[in-house]
This record gives sequence, structure tokens and C-alpha cells, in this order.
Amino acid sequence: MKILRIFNLNFVPILLIFAITSCSKNQDAVNGSSNGKDGGLLNNGVVGPSFDLYFGVSESTNNRSYLKKFYFNSNTNAVSDSLFVQLSYNSELRGLDLDENGRVVVANAQLSNPIEIIDISSTDSLSIYGNISPSLGTNSGFDTNRNHTICVLPNGNKVIGGYNPGNTVYINEYSSGGEFIQNIHSSNHISFNISMNKCVSRSNLELYLIEANSSVGGGAKLLRFTRSNISSSWSLIDSLLDSDFDGLNGASGSSFWSFAIDVENSYIYLSRYMDTGTQFKKLVRCPVTGFNASNCVGIGDDIPSDSRVKSMIVIPGTSGDLLVFTFLPGHTLYRFNVSDGTWTSLFDLTTMNLGSDSYGQVWAKSILN
Repeated sequence: MKILRIFNLNFVPILLIFAITSCSKNQDAVNGSSNGKDGGLLNNGVVGPSFDLYFGVSESTNNRSYLKKFYFNSNTNAVSDSLFVQLSYNSELRGLDLDENGRVVVANAQLSNPIEIIDISSTDSLSIYGNISPSLGTNSGFDTNRNHTICVLPNGNKVIGGYNPGNTVYINEYSSGGEFIQNIHSSNHISFNISMNKCVSRSNLELYLIEANSSVGGGAKLLRFTRSNISSSWSLIDSLLDSDFDGLNGASGSSFWSFAIDVENSYIYLSRYMDTGTQFKKLVRCPVTGFNASNCVGIGDDIPSDSRVKSMIVIPGTSGDLLVFTFLPGHTLYRFNVSDGTWTSLFDLTTMNLGSDSYGQVWAKSILN
């Protein structure tokens, strides 16, 4: 089983995050190996054209949130609507991943039980399985009403990032049941409204995340952490600042926001949050480890319509092609062909009929059929 996911927007907001996860996760939890998930990871030679996409949408018009299922075929680029389930009221979706039991885990803000678990095993319906309220733990610095996104390690532990404008932000590791384990990282860039916007666990021992400015300006970082065993603390190994891009082709501008990892070819693909004016208009490709300003390059044609990129994944079974979600103008899902650098429009998310004043986020997960 493989997955895709999407991430965060403001304005006429829909947020997308793409992630890919393997159904061999229980074995991965034992040996700590890569589970091939999030950011478009390709693993174990699994190929195939058909995916079930799951979008989490929150809208302010009706104060409701939904998980919707779509169908995507990577051979024909066809996208079609299918099932949906209504989630909790008074919530803003902040993240989505697949847990160790093959269920969708959704992170919400402004709820007493902010982590909802969705059963997707039925082909006829989606249903709420349960919920988790992470414990604060000693000095965890975490407010359950201000979590910003989530990813799940192969052993089931959850990585959750906080959001607390004007204050220190914490990124913590929790058990599968929500018990606080340890702090991974904290940021005191209080003037930037920093939060974790995406995280990817390649194994129990390696974690990537973007620490980004929710106010769109500078101050974002791509960070890579490792640890020696599942009981040890995390160490920051690689770091890349958004300002490192300012000299790339003479570009300057705002934070990068999302990323995708191509395991087979050992690349990370990064997107800038805004791609207008003098700001860099292309996707950026870096090595998967040891990334720095000198070994990252812009690739392909310019991002269509000077759009802002919110999320992307690598499509399994391809040579590294990407699904990329953009917004402003529009809310469009594109396919980026890595071999020739061209863009193909696939799906306009405004067809989901969100209110124009909605605060929405769209997350996507795909299971290989």
C-alpha cells in the first residue's frame, strides 16, 4: 500500500500535502527501515498507475471538516470524485498521515482531542475510528489547540509540530497513543510566526521537516534529523535556509513551504511559497543528504501562472515525476514531468465547492491499487 499527501494554504485557502506510505509498515516498525512514505517516496520497487487520493478539507463557511476520497490514474492523469466523511466541528485540519495500522491520522487544531483516526478499510464508506489527545509531558511546550501538522514514524510514534505566534514553537515525538516522549526541536524565531509545515520520516531513525513562516515572509528552514536507535535523542544533521536560495539565478523572496523526496534517485524537491516578481519561479532540486546552497539547482519550466506552491509528491511507478498543488491564482493540481521539465494541469480544486471565504486545507493520501 502506498500513499500521497498534501499541505497548508492561507487566503482562499486550501492546503495540500502529499505523502506516500508503504503497507509493509509493521515490519518497518520492527527493523527501523524506510517505510517509503511522505513527500513522494519510492520504495521496494512497487509500481502501478492507480491511486486512491484522500483530501482533508476544512472550511470556515460551515465550520466543518471533511476527508474526501478521489481516484487518480498516473497513466491517464484522470481524477474523479468518490467517498467522503465529515470530521469534527470547530476544527482546522493541519496534517494527515497513515498510521501503523493502515488508518488515516488527521491532525486538527482547536479541539480537545486534536488527533482523529479515520478507518479507510471499506470500499463503500469512510468512518471515524477514534481520536487521541497528546499529553503535554514535562516541558513539552505543546498546546493541543495549536498543533500544526503531523507525521507518523514506522513504529507508530507521532511527530507533531506546534504553532504559537509570538512564542517558542516546539516539535515533539509522541507514542502511538499520544504519550509525550521527547522534544525534537524548538524555534524561538518569534517574529516570524514559525511552525512545522511538513515532516517526512524515512525510517524510525531519520526525519525531515520544514520549519516555515506562516506569515509568508522569510525564515524557513529544511532540516534533517537522525538518531542512533529508537530510544535515543534526535540530532540535527543537515540544514538549509530559505535565504540560501536568494542567489539562485538572481532570485529572492519568500519562504519555501513544502518538499518531496525521491528515494530511488536520492533527490529532494523544494518549492517556494511564492513565485512572483523577482522570486524564483522554478522547483528546486537538492541531494537527499548533505544539501546546501551550492548543490541545489532550479529545474524545468517556470511554475505555471506565477502560482504559489503548497505541496508536492513524487509519483510511484514513474521516473520521478511530481504531483504539485498550486494556488493563487486558482487551486490546481499539476503533474511535473521531470524528464523534460513540463507541467500538465490535472484537477481544479475549486470544483470541490468550498466557500470563497473558507479557511481550507487539503491533504492527500494515495493507496496503490
